[in-house]
Amino acid sequence: MILTMVLAILTLFVTAQRSYAEEKAAPALDIILVLDNSGSMKGNDPEFLTKTVVLNFIEGLSSDSWIGFVIFAEKPELAMPLALVTDVETRGKVTRVMDKVNYRGKFTNIPAAIERAIYELKKNGRRDAEQLIIFMTDGIIDTGDRAMDIEKHRWLKDELAAEAKGAGIRIFGIAFTDQADFELIQTLGQKTDGGYYRALKVENIQGIFHNINETILKPRPKPESPMQSPIKVVVQGEGKGISRELLVVAVVGLILGIIALFFMRKAPKKVSTVEDIVIPKAELLDIGGVTGQASYKINKPVTVIGRREPEKRDKDMEIITIKKETISSLHAIIEYRDNNFCLIDRGSANGTYLNESIERKERIPGDVPKVLKSGDKIAFDEYRFEFRLAGQMSYGGRELKLKPGGTVLRPGPQGKSLDQETKVKPKSPEQKLESSSPFRSEEGGETVIKKSMCEKHPAFKVTELCPICKRGCCVNCLKEKNGRMICEKCFEDGKV
Repeated sequence: MILTMVLAILTLFVTAQRSYAEEKAAPALDIILVLDNSGSMKGNDPEFLTKTVVLNFIEGLSSDSWIGFVIFAEKPELAMPLALVTDVETRGKVTRVMDKVNYRGKFTNIPAAIERAIYELKKNGRRDAEQLIIFMTDGIIDTGDRAMDIEKHRWLKDELAAEAKGAGIRIFGIAFTDQADFELIQTLGQKTDGGYYRALKVENIQGIFHNINETILKPRPKPESPMQSPIKVVVQGEGKGISRELLVVAVVGLILGIIALFFMRKAPKKVSTVEDIVIPKAELLDIGGVTGQASYKINKPVTVIGRREPEKRDKDMEIITIKKETISSLHAIIEYRDNNFCLIDRGSANGTYLNESIERKERIPGDVPKVLKSGDKIAFDEYRFEFRLAGQMSYGGRELKLKPGGTVLRPGPQGKSLDQETKVKPKSPEQKLESSSPFRSEEGGETVIKKSMCEKHPAFKVTELCPICKRGCCVNCLKEKNGRMICEKCFEDGKV
């Protein structure tokens, strides 16, 4: 009976999810690139690298994307109307357009260029496509008339931004210098659900376009118009339909209810909380001294790295501030999850780099966790740090050694540095290790911990042996019982 009910519920659930997946399919893209052709751009891009970056960006678009160009200086020019990217003539058109980018214009009429791009998208864009404007500039609005500049600033910030928002057009702005009107560019991005970026170095443009490409390719649900009704799944025998969202919630609730009834006789297990998590001692060293502090302890579940402190600071959060213009407000985080420290770039404008990728200038993908190990080199834009973790390696890179009556490098109590040496008492005869142990061997009267990774926590090296079962353990495997540190298995089995 229960099996039949579950199968019926799953059938309805799959039907609803299929409709949901179809609704969330990535839309086609209509993109207008708006390029600043004023004379000041030549000083910021003397090698005309923007041309190469734009061509690479277009190559990465999906086959059903449309692309168009507006070039501007004192006035805008629709250099290329919207055209299908895969059209055989489009490549030649794009090349001819980029040849027009010579950086010889006198003024910077940003509002007129944005208005021309909005007009082209509204007139010739596809109704079922997501519409975008990507514009690049190195300055502020400059028409040669100060009073007109102020009026055009207001027109762009208030009226044109609202018009773009109402038409569902997202605007992404890229500023080339510190003299650019960041407040205006940021406002356009925020009001239209787009974004803004700072390319203070020409070589950063490629990474910015990569970030924009990842953002726009993510499916974004469009607001439902008043004439549209929610998707209905009609149940036979009923005269009314059930909305997909309600059906999904009901199906999930029923399945969870059945599972709960089936396992209700099982003994409940304690749910781990943040306070229960034992975080290994780690720290981040400021190699270049950009922050003015030599190192930072990583002893909270989340460590935030950014240009300024977040407005809301959680008790389980550490903050590392790098007060540099090329660092994003929320640049990256180091999170302790699944018994590992993970580095995650949070969509930063100028990228986060790890180990070999620093020299290759290949940023790690945004929002993709990268597991850290002790000694890893990290760069936030150009500012370098080193991650160190107790229990994996010593600061000098040597293997850890344990001698009766000697010293061992291990994580110390809270408030003490990672490299503090702690006296170890001689072991009793019954506690001495056998020479056949796979993790330790006798060499000249001393016991050496052999290099090996923990089976349960592969990211951590074995540093201890359980005194009962002689299993190799990392710092996360040990629990205290009756004054001794034993492995989790012996602890759960009640062995002393």
